[in-house]
Amino acid sequence: MESVPAGWHLDPAGSGQLRWWDGTAWTDHLAPPPPTPHEQIEPAKKKADQERDRAERKARRAERAAERRATQFVASYGGVTLYANRLTHGREIKDLEGVQARVESGSEIQSRVTATRLLAIGVFAFAAKKKSGGESYLTIEGPDFFWTIEVDRKKRSEAVAFAAKVNNQVRSLAGS
Repeated sequence: MESVPAGWHLDPAGSGQLRWWDGTAWTDHLAPPPPTPHEQIEPAKKKADQERDRAERKARRAERAAERRATQFVASYGGVTLYANRLTHGREIKDLEGVQARVESGSEIQSRVTATRLLAIGVFAFAAKKKSGGESYLTIEGPDFFWTIEVDRKKRSEAVAFAAKVNNQVRSLAGS
């Protein structure tokens, strides 16, 4: 075996390990065999799996945080509750997209018939009894709903502040 260069070679004794050939004779020095292609790929696959798992956990944490922000209480008035991305009134839940809130007098409400009100109560929107006079109303209107809450004169400023919060929340969602 003198034509074989010195180095590590498979053990001719069949140990499954590598044995050192010094160029003239086999030595007593043994070494583990080199990793198989499968063993070489396994650490890289394991690392990729770990990175994917980390990314998935991070995405789930981000989703849960977004859900918490979405259900975060902002304000309430007259049975209407404003959350970060929706409004509730009784059992109704509405997204904030396209919503507008105002505090209006009875005469202002009477002077306008909106498309939403027309859809909600049909042609009766023109004949529906609308209050007029010194009363005020918090109106919250969206693409598919129209809520009216009578405002106590002493709490008008609270209603105005709530309407402003609704409108600001709508704007902040539209900008994000």
